[in-house]
Amino acid sequence: MSGAAQRAGGPLGPWPGEITHVFPSQWAAAEEILERAGRARSVDLLALRGSEIVGLNDPLREAAAAAPDGDGVRVRVLLLDPDSDAARQRAAGLGEDAESFLAAIRSAQAQLGELAGQSARLSVTVHYYASVPAWRMVVIDGEQYISTLCAGEADTEAVVYKLAVTTHGALYQGFQQVFEDLVAGARRVA
Repeated sequence: MSGAAQRAGGPLGPWPGEITHVFPSQWAAAEEILERAGRARSVDLLALRGSEIVGLNDPLREAAAAAPDGDGVRVRVLLLDPDSDAARQRAAGLGEDAESFLAAIRSAQAQLGELAGQSARLSVTVHYYASVPAWRMVVIDGEQYISTLCAGEADTEAVVYKLAVTTHGALYQGFQQVFEDLVAGARRVA
């Protein structure tokens, strides 16, 4: 069978390791993500309300303090726009009180502003996006941790896929494009 035929639906056999690990939940992935964030040079975060960033504050400060002279840590955060219809839709889909959900987003944005002011070696930008999200992403020095955002599912119950760049990997490239497109269309707030 030709390579094109295999990709069109035939058996592919072993694929070259784009998904390097599957965590059964966010809690299961948290230790590794926090450890990696403590030595990161670049972190991208696509989130709903940004509660994930609270846990990353200390590791990001550690990474900034350990950065070589002249270097720092670049952090880009995409949060759901609390003034958008998408935020209210997402809150309803999760069965949460809309006002509490929107307040949590605004609180995370304020905490990120405080984090940015704590170190000259920590560059933090925050953007609001206004579409109903399907994915949550944490990208640390190019390694992606991806999970879905399913209506009715608790945030911490989502399976997390760890993706690495590979020669033929379409998932990694696709998720990176999703992040960059969201940044390009988002409103910068910090």
